[in-house]
Amino acid sequence: DSRLARRGWIRHAFRYFMGRDESLADQCTLAEMEAAYEARGSFVDMIAALAATETFANRSMEGVRP
Repeated sequence: DSRLARRGWIRHAFRYFMGRDESLADQCTLAEMEAAYEARGSFVDMIAALAATETFANRSMEGVRP
């Protein structure tokens, strides 16, 4: 139930799915992920919110192996 723990968990999900650490420019994306999770408590909704962002659509695939 800790907001701090939830934000840490969201950041870890962001890092996993984006393949990089978050930056200051990612704060809106993280806020959207948190809002989606808080709305229904759904991990799937949180990841769907990430996938719907420009951050995700414009992510760099450098260094990713096929």
